[in-house]
This record gives sequence, C-alpha cells and structure tokens, in this order.
Amino acid sequence: MIESDSGSSAWYPIELFEVVAGRLPVNWRFGTRDEGERWTQAIWGYPELVDDPSYNVDLVECEASAVAVFAAQVAAYRKEVAEE
Repeated sequence: MIESDSGSSAWYPIELFEVVAGRLPVNWRFGTRDEGERWTQAIWGYPELVDDPSYNVDLVECEASAVAVFAAQVAAYRKEVAEE
C-alpha cells in the first residue's frame, strides 16, 4: 500500500518497483497471507496493515478510521525521513 499522487492509498504490483534504499520504518512488520497466487502472499507495512486483514478492506473502501491510520503512518514516515 502506497500513497498515490492524489494522496489516497493504493495497491500496485511489485513488478512496477525497484528498491533503491532498503531501509524501512522502525515500526514496520512482515507477515504472510494466503490469499491465492493472484493476491497478497506476503506483506511489509505498518502494524494495522500487516496484522489485521480486515483493515485492508476498510482502507480500500475508504473507511474514515482506516484512512486516518494510513494518513498518520504516512506523516510519521515523512517525519522520520526528514529527521535523518
């Protein structure tokens, strides 16, 4: 899940990315999912995204509480990067 140009959250396939800096935010986690070959199999991200599969549904459906968590995580990451 990344922040799109419009500021909303969006999923994009891994093939579109190249890792140029392997650093991740300190609070991020890794988890596996069994959603089938065409869907999520593994995930890196902030705790709500990794630990709660229903959170992703809420985020895709733009539920206010999920969007607020996403926005807070984006802001925290930007602050962390700015302080480096």
